[in-house]
Amino acid sequence: MIFDSENNYKLVVIEPEQFKETMKLKQSCDEFSTEVGSFMTAVKEFLSFMEIQSRRVEDQKLRSIALRNKVQNEAGERKRVLADLHEQVDAKQKTLEQLATEIRSFEEYDRQLQEHTDRLSMM
Repeated sequence: MIFDSENNYKLVVIEPEQFKETMKLKQSCDEFSTEVGSFMTAVKEFLSFMEIQSRRVEDQKLRSIALRNKVQNEAGERKRVLADLHEQVDAKQKTLEQLATEIRSFEEYDRQLQEHTDRLSMM
C-alpha cells in the first residue's frame, strides 16, 4: 500500500503510475461508452427514418397496384361496352335490312296496285 501524494495522500493499493494509467483507461472507456451511446442513438434514428420510408414505399406500392387494377378493369369494361355496342349496331342493322325489305315489298305492292287501278280505270 502506498500513500498517493497527488490525490490528498489517499491510501492506494497500486502504484501511482499504474493508478494514473488505470484512470486514463477509465476515462478512455467512458469516452468510448459515450461515443457508442451516441452511435446507438444515431442508429435508432436511422432505423426509425428507414421504417417511415419503408411505410411510405409500401403505401405507394399499394396505391400503384390499386391504380393498375383500376386501369385493367377499365380496359376490360371498355371492351365489354364496345362489344355490347357492336351487338346493338348489328341488331339495328338487321332490323334496318328487314324494314328496307318490307318497304321494297310495300312499294312493289303499291306499284302493282296502282297498275291494277290504272287498268281498271281504263276499262
